[in-house]
Amino acid sequence: MYAEVVAPLLNEDDTVWVHDFHLIPLGHELRKLGWQGKIGFFLHTPFPPAEVFTVMPWARQLLEMIMDYDLFGVHTRGYLRNLFDSLSDELDGVTLGNTFVSGGRSLQAGAWPIGIDAEGFRKMAVARQESTTGSYVHKISPDHQIVLGVDRLDYTKGIIQRLITFEHLLERYPALRGKVSLVQISAPSRSRVPEYVEERQQVDQLVGRINGRFSVAEWVPVRYLYRSIPQDELVAFYRESQVCLITPLRDGMNLVAKEFVASQGDDPGVVILSKFCGASETMKQALIVNPYDVETTAEAIHRALKMSRRERTSRWNSLMEDISTYTASAWSDSFLDELETEARS
Repeated sequence: MYAEVVAPLLNEDDTVWVHDFHLIPLGHELRKLGWQGKIGFFLHTPFPPAEVFTVMPWARQLLEMIMDYDLFGVHTRGYLRNLFDSLSDELDGVTLGNTFVSGGRSLQAGAWPIGIDAEGFRKMAVARQESTTGSYVHKISPDHQIVLGVDRLDYTKGIIQRLITFEHLLERYPALRGKVSLVQISAPSRSRVPEYVEERQQVDQLVGRINGRFSVAEWVPVRYLYRSIPQDELVAFYRESQVCLITPLRDGMNLVAKEFVASQGDDPGVVILSKFCGASETMKQALIVNPYDVETTAEAIHRALKMSRRERTSRWNSLMEDISTYTASAWSDSFLDELETEARS
């Protein structure tokens, strides 16, 4: 259906850029309709290891469709290796550098870590310093630190493991009780899908358990906001928080980490980042953790809360330099320039 709508709109010198796994077959369908022009594809989710991807009965069929693109992009070098491993396992061909050749066809692929509009977030954060959201955050925690989580309510985001880890933090470091709060913002997602319904129920139960165990009259350890927060309000949460806890079990990139960094002021907070999200490949100055390891992740939160301003500023400067260089515009321009080059070769 997409191909039938798109094909009549295309001119001879046009470029088609297809995004994410839902539309992998689109390039193939456009080729069937006779389109010979440039087609690029970008995968925003992780490309899984070959032993996982090739479990699917239609793995070979999908890989054959991928070969109809001129250029295939992923976020990280690890995902790129997985792609080439799957192609090698399922199709007769050979990998030459960043090109896979099979049956007279070739596919060029590469890693382009997506970025954000860092300057836009910085300006937005400055403009929202006196916002009502900032005041709300301050009222939650006028005299203690905030650990912030921002995600869709999705079982890949590790929210359950995050809550269990925060509970363990309060158990292991009782001196933090009454001095730190977890603010978890969870945007509703696929609320009719059974797995997501179950995820919400488990999160609700954990929040209730933790607050029931540790709350006192003047302090609630977990503030759970089950709703979407507009971006211009979200930056106030970023700016007011001392730690951003980003612990997905698997994530293509995760731009919350970069948004948090861009929103910081003169006294920056600390990013704690799961090793299983694409952002960890470039954001080396974050504290990198395994979200399945409750003990070491709790230790990382404690370290972040106690980190000196000098170290926080040093880490933030390095992270800010990276996200200011590799922006969303740079990502887009780099991919399309490569697609133009590949199409001419």
